[in-house]
Amino acid sequence: LIAKIEAAAKRGEFTEPRKRSALDLLEALEKLEPGSPEGAQLRRRIAHLLEGAGDRLWAGKMIVSARTLYREALLFTPDNDRLARLAYPAASDIAGRQRQIAARAKARRQRKAAAARKRVSDAKIAWLVSEVQRAVAEGRYLAPSGRSAFAYLERLKLLDPTGKRSAEARRLIHETMKQEAERKWRGGQRAEARKMYQVIKQLHPEDRVARARAAGGDVQGNGSGSGSAGALAPRRKADRAQLEKLVKEGHALLRQGKPQQAEASFLAAMRLRPRYAPAIAGLATAKFERGKYMQAVEFAERALRINRRRKRTLMLLGDANYRLLRYRDALAAWQRVLALEPGHKRAAQRIAMLKKRHP
Repeated sequence: LIAKIEAAAKRGEFTEPRKRSALDLLEALEKLEPGSPEGAQLRRRIAHLLEGAGDRLWAGKMIVSARTLYREALLFTPDNDRLARLAYPAASDIAGRQRQIAARAKARRQRKAAAARKRVSDAKIAWLVSEVQRAVAEGRYLAPSGRSAFAYLERLKLLDPTGKRSAEARRLIHETMKQEAERKWRGGQRAEARKMYQVIKQLHPEDRVARARAAGGDVQGNGSGSGSAGALAPRRKADRAQLEKLVKEGHALLRQGKPQQAEASFLAAMRLRPRYAPAIAGLATAKFERGKYMQAVEFAERALRINRRRKRTLMLLGDANYRLLRYRDALAAWQRVLALEPGHKRAAQRIAMLKKRHP
């Protein structure tokens, strides 16, 4: 009987088939010799074998299969509390396990949803920042409703978690509006300038000039505005020098094959003066070199709205449109170059190439 029990255990026949399983043979042995030490030892050994196999399955998250082995092991050692607890968990344990599984699944869903929301939010923030820059460059500070720089800024504040991007956009609007208001004030357009100063005062209440001019006056001793213009002249000269330096650095980086670093230089220049055509045109070139042709078209057109006679920018606009398969737009840009300079060799070559390849 002992030999048959060991053979059945090796075959894996622990509780089935009936009369030939290790359990049935053990019970027959115990009937022949009650209290047999060999029988007790075999019970413990087989139970330990089944329990170990169950533990490995449990560690591998195969809970149902593990419980099947625990139940078989429990038939050999019914007084084993651990096996009883694992083989037949209480209803509260089952409910707790189900709650854990549900909680983990919910946490995974929340993490995925949060990651998706962050991706969407980051894209939305980047779009709003670009729209603020575009609105400022086009002078849309307060109107039209919903498409003005301030409208985009308010939407950006709701999405920006750190407030850093909205603060940068706010500073850009303030600095550009201040420059525009100063030009209007010195140009005699006091009513329009006053409206802008009223907005500037809300953005920066500590701005002494904005407070005075918004109220209809001027800073003390500056009724005509000539004194303020004189005080601002050195600053404007310094800004101009910095602008030219940044644009030169950007073009130098482009020649070195570093369009991404050049883009940073042109953007820094645009922060000083958003409507500075050389910086915008340089940014269009950097975008083109990086293969971002849609953005290259956008910035080239923006530079041309400020200065329509930029032949190099028109050539770039044509090249970018050609890469986007917009052949008519490319042809129109190159023809504008020829209209400005009839003997422009590169423009004539581009037009001839386009007509030959795409008649």
